[in-house]
Amino acid sequence: MKIYLCFISLFLLFACIPEQPISQDIQTITAEIDGIAFEATKDLTNPKDFEEIVTTLVNFSNGIGFVLAFSGADFSIEGIAVADVRLILMGPEITELKPGTVINSRGTDSEPPYTSLMAAGLTTKKLLNEENAYIAETDDLGEIEVTITAFDATSKRISVTFQFTAIDPDKDVKVNITNGKFKNISW
Repeated sequence: MKIYLCFISLFLLFACIPEQPISQDIQTITAEIDGIAFEATKDLTNPKDFEEIVTTLVNFSNGIGFVLAFSGADFSIEGIAVADVRLILMGPEITELKPGTVINSRGTDSEPPYTSLMAAGLTTKKLLNEENAYIAETDDLGEIEVTITAFDATSKRISVTFQFTAIDPDKDVKVNITNGKFKNISW
C-alpha cells in the first residue's frame, strides 16, 4: 500500500509541474532537403565562432519596402560539408507580416518598390568532393509557400512554416524543401 501511495504522490507531483515555455534564447531552423533532415540552431546565451543562423533586415527609405532574410547552415549531414537553407521575405511594410499570413508569390523582383508580400527560397549543398555541389533557388521556375505563425515587431521575433521547390538550372538540379520551420528567429 505504501508503494502505491508513493507512486500516486510522485505522479501528482510531476503532473502539477507546469510546462516550461521555450526559451527566447534558442532559435531553430528545421526542414527536410529532399527528405534529409536539416537543422540549424542558435543559442543566444552561448555564442559560437560561426553562427548557424544569420538574419538581416533592410528597410528602404521613403516607404518603398523591406527585405527580411534568414539563413541557416547545417554541418552535421553525413557526406555533406555544409547544407544551407535561406528564406527571404519582401514587401511594402514589415507590419504586414501577421500570424496567419500566407505568402506564395515568388520574389523575382530584386529591386523595390514592392507592392505586395513576396518570398524567395534558396538552398545550397556543398559536398566534400564539391563535384555535386549546387545552388538552387525559387527565382523563375521554383515554387514557394510561407505561413507566418508568430510575429512580434517590438521584440523583433518571427516564426514561420515554409516549403519550396528550388531549381539549379546550371546543374539541372531540382530540390524539394519540405516541413520547414523557422522558430523564434530574431533580427
